[in-house]
Amino acid sequence: MNKNIPAPSTLEEAMVTFTKLLTTEEQVDFARMSEDEIGRLHMGFGMWLRNNWGLWDENSDMCKHMKSLGFMHADDMSHSLMREFWARMNKLPSKLAEEIKYYQEYWAEQTGLTTHTVDGFTIIKGTEK
Repeated sequence: MNKNIPAPSTLEEAMVTFTKLLTTEEQVDFARMSEDEIGRLHMGFGMWLRNNWGLWDENSDMCKHMKSLGFMHADDMSHSLMREFWARMNKLPSKLAEEIKYYQEYWAEQTGLTTHTVDGFTIIKGTEK
């Protein structure tokens, strides 16, 4: 893994950055994983992404971008970035919109916020517990 690559600022930049960050062999291994195996990367590669791409830093461009897409938590961001890269490498359709909706509903339930959908977007409102 080439760790001297600058952090991306957008989802599309992240997809390109993955190809620069990972060696060819690592990309092949990544593509060969099952979708369920991506979760095993949470504490290793996922943590590296969260810490080095600014996903915990609400002032970083990448975190701001992911929040603009509807994400609320760095763990969800890193998992969805890895899953999106995996899907693209395997020429599978994106599940990003489904993941965003799932995570929004999950965090609304965990925090006591309410959600409703307007024109396909999940709106979260209320007061946190």
